[in-house]
Amino acid sequence: MLPEILAVALALNAQEASTAVTEAAQTDAARLNACLAQAEFSEACIGAVSSACQDDPGGYTTYGMMECERRENALWDQRLNAAYSQMRERMLEREATTRRDALLAAQRLWLQYRDAECEQRGLAYEGGTMRGVVHSSCFSDFTARRALELERQLDELSR
Repeated sequence: MLPEILAVALALNAQEASTAVTEAAQTDAARLNACLAQAEFSEACIGAVSSACQDDPGGYTTYGMMECERRENALWDQRLNAAYSQMRERMLEREATTRRDALLAAQRLWLQYRDAECEQRGLAYEGGTMRGVVHSSCFSDFTARRALELERQLDELSR
């Protein structure tokens, strides 16, 4: 009987945790979208989610800061992937294969650059707890800037 009770308790805890993660993701997306709708410059919204998250209990611990940056990065990564995919589709529709191939090459190189640059920045804190925070922050910043860049290019391509 005890194993069954423990199994039910664990399942309920997992369900509560999953619900909390979903609610946080929805709140984060709403916060970012509201910022983007109001901001004069989109770049002003970089960090909006992670900053607000760090105000939550535990947000200023090393783990908390890394989790906040992960949440921020997840949103920008979704935007980046959506813009990239839409650009590739439009280029395919317009039979712009040379530009489509160039976009793929540029994106691959950008990914290598982002990863290497963020690793290099994190190494400035090698052996310390700030290494992960600096690396995570760099990663979300680069991803956000690239997402905004691709969204602008998509807008120009759509005209």
